[in-house]
Formats: sequence, C-alpha cells, structure tokens
Amino acid sequence: MKKVILYMLFSVVFGLQDTLVVVNGKVITKNDFIRRSEYTIRPNYCKSNSNIDKKIILNSLIAEKLFSIENSESQVVDEKILNSINGIKEQTMRKLLLEDYVNEKIMIDKNFIADLYNRSQFEYDVNFINISTNDISGVDLNNSFNEIAKKAKVGLNTHYITFLNCSNEQVFNYFYYDSNQINKGDLIGPIITSDDSAILIEVLKKKKNIKLNMQSQSEQYNKVRDYYIELESNKIRERFISEIMKGKKIEFEKNTFLELADYYYNHSDAVVDSNNILFTLNGEKWSIRDIMNISKSHPLVFRDSYDSKNEFYNQFKLALVDLIRDSFLSDKASEYNYENHPIVLKEVEVWMDYALAIDKRNQILHDNIELKQYDNEYKFIENVLNKESELLFEKYSDNIVIDVDMFNSIDLSRIDMMVINLNQPYQLTVPLFPKLTIKNNLNYGVKKPT
Repeated sequence: MKKVILYMLFSVVFGLQDTLVVVNGKVITKNDFIRRSEYTIRPNYCKSNSNIDKKIILNSLIAEKLFSIENSESQVVDEKILNSINGIKEQTMRKLLLEDYVNEKIMIDKNFIADLYNRSQFEYDVNFINISTNDISGVDLNNSFNEIAKKAKVGLNTHYITFLNCSNEQVFNYFYYDSNQINKGDLIGPIITSDDSAILIEVLKKKKNIKLNMQSQSEQYNKVRDYYIELESNKIRERFISEIMKGKKIEFEKNTFLELADYYYNHSDAVVDSNNILFTLNGEKWSIRDIMNISKSHPLVFRDSYDSKNEFYNQFKLALVDLIRDSFLSDKASEYNYENHPIVLKEVEVWMDYALAIDKRNQILHDNIELKQYDNEYKFIENVLNKESELLFEKYSDNIVIDVDMFNSIDLSRIDMMVINLNQPYQLTVPLFPKLTIKNNLNYGVKKPT
C-alpha cells in the first residue's frame, strides 16, 4: 500500500513540474540542477559535463536533501542564518512583486522599437567636455566648442558613441531614445548627468552602420528590443516605488547620523546609544535600534563606491534610505500574500535545506575524532561523509525517484561562474555547492512513473 501511495504522489509531482528528482517529498527540478551546477563554482572533482561528474553533482544535491531531512527535528539556532533566510525570503517577495506589476502594466510599442532599431544603426565621433552644473549659466553656445572648453578651463575628450557602448543614461537617451535629429557639427547640451555635473558634446562625424545579412539584422533587432523592454520595465518599477513612497519624508538627526556613520566608517568597537533617534519618518521617530533590527535581515547596500569620508556619508545615507524603501516594499508584498507564493516557498526551502545539511555536516565534522588524519577536504568527504551519505541513500532508497531520461539530456557548462544579484542585500543566486559526497553511481531509488 505504501508503494502505491508513493507511486501516485510521484506521478502527480512529475506531471506538474520539470521534476528531475523527488526525495522523500522534496523536489529537485531540472532548473534547480542546472542553477546549482552553473550559478556557483563546483569543486574540482565534478567540474566537467561527463556522466560521472553529473552523477556526483546529482548525488550531492540529493545528499543535501537527505542530510536536511535527517536534521529536520533540529532547529537552526544560528541567528545570523535565520535572519539571512528571512532576508532572502523578503528579497524574493520584493522581486516578484515588482515583476508581476511590470508584467501587468508594460505595453510593447513595436513601432517605437522599429524606430529605435533604425536609430541604433547610427554611430558618432564626438568631442565632449564635463563641466560643473554651477558653470552652465556661463556657457555661450554661440562660441566654438574649443572656445567654450578654453573658457571653462577643461580639456577636450573624444569618444565614439554607438547604441551598445553608450553607458551614460542621459547621453544615450538624447542620442537614441528621445528621437532627436542629430547631425554632424551639432553642439549638444549641456546635458545634466548628475546633481553637480553636466556634459557638452560636439558631433564630429555621423555614419550609419547597416547590417548586411539577415542574421546580424535579427541579432541587432533583438538587442534593441530587449533594451527597450528593460528600460520601460525600469520606468514602471520606479513609478510603482515612487507611488508607494509618495508623501514619505525622512528627516535625519544630524548628530546621531554622524555618530552612526562614523561607527560604520571606522569599524569601531565604540558603543553607540541604540536609543538615540536617527531620523523622523512622517512624524514617527526611528532609533538606531530600529535600524539595527531591520538590518539584521537586510544588510546595508551602498549604491556606489566612495573615496572620501564625505562621499561615505552620502552613500551611507542613501543606503539607509534604500533600506527603508525596501522595508515598505516588503510590507506591500506581504499585503498581497507573497510570502506564500510558490517561488518564495521554494526559495526558502532551498536555503533552509542547505543550512540544515551544512549544520549536519558540521556535527559530523565536530564528532569525528579522526579528523586530523585527513589533510584536505576531499579526503574527509571520501572517508567520512561518503559513508554517512551512503547510509542515507540506502535508508531512503524507496523514497527517491529520478527521471533518468531528463538527467541524461542535461548538458552543463565547463566554465566556472558565480551568478550574483547586483545591488541586492543577498547577492548569491543559489547556495554554495554542497560538498557532501563523491558518489558517482545511481544504485538506489525507484523508477520514475511513466
């Protein structure tokens, strides 16, 4: 009867997803396998795409689930780990909230994409100078570009502008996105590029780089379309966030802010009074303790690097503002019940299984009196963890189902990669590779239902 029930359960699970493995009710999808293999650096003993190495990878992921199951009655007591998992959950909730909103609101304008594709073929040789926004009023566009540069006491720079190499957003918008007519000899600007900087551009040469074959045209069109979708998506995200933050005003207490900023800047052991009010948000007072509590699951993220203490102060303030913004976004995601979204639940499960498995591994390591005789990690895995995992593969064999045909169809990259989430509190896309076994055969399990 037990096997019949398991067979029915596995039939349902395999029918619903790209399920590669079911381990005692826990699912490893094909996508999980690829992400855990390619989005982090694999150990040397399973770096290739050979069938043996793929089996080691698969067995390592299954062993992670088994170690987690064996350790499931234990509680993860490390507060930092629990805070991190909660932070990853909220980060995933915010990501899904914004993605769903964008997908609901975005409208693809094919005519605009066609025009943008045409403009993307133009390339420009230019001279440019950077000036302070304070000096804009003194720029006389009736003078030659050389005279303007001389009066501003700045040197001329040259650049070759193309659709794909123009990294400055404001300049890109002017040359490509805003449908401006640009010709040789034009004097463009000043274009404000930041709060205190502007750029003035002289067009020396304009040419059209036409793609001659269909494949090149198709590739260029796809790049233009993808850029358009990303740019429009960013605009929708920014409008949505602005609406959530509308009317919210942060007023920092200068002395407390400087005290806390100096504490971080100096990596100080000095004690700061956590009861001090750091800022007021719409009349509500926020103390240093309030921020410290939030930052336990949401580490501060600086938008940019800094070279001086004053620049650090600015980046620190922006990081605090972003922390508060994300707190409101997390609250909004909770309002829409994103904590129970399948992707969020899956993400939490993956990281919790990893944490429980590593905790079990550390217990084994701590209890092993012969540890000193192994002079490297591989030998410890080979001589200790392999035996532990083998016992678990045997114990749970009837509760492990593998889609062998799907497994054999997977091709993995041989290139080391570490895929990260830029500008996010938690940058790892997936947990580190679980170094728990070097088992390279599949002599266990139940055949996948057909």
